[in-house]
Amino acid sequence: SDEHAEHDEREHHSDEHAEHDEREHHSDEHAERRELERSKLELIERAEMLNEQRRQLEKARREFEKERENWAKRRESEKGN
Repeated sequence: SDEHAEHDEREHHSDEHAEHDEREHHSDEHAERRELERSKLELIERAEMLNEQRRQLEKARREFEKERENWAKRRESEKGN
């Protein structure tokens, strides 16, 4: 019966280990999920920033095109005189 008791003790011990591992694994998953969430938010912020920069560049490009057209027209009219 001592053998039985020892066997039970070992089984109980390995169950505790399994539970502990499971808990650790679970908290790892939580940490990973938080990390992913944070990365996702950073990417979203970055995308918004890049979109804003792109809008500003588009606006600047349009203004530049207008300036260039005006400049070309002025040169044409100066040549005409």
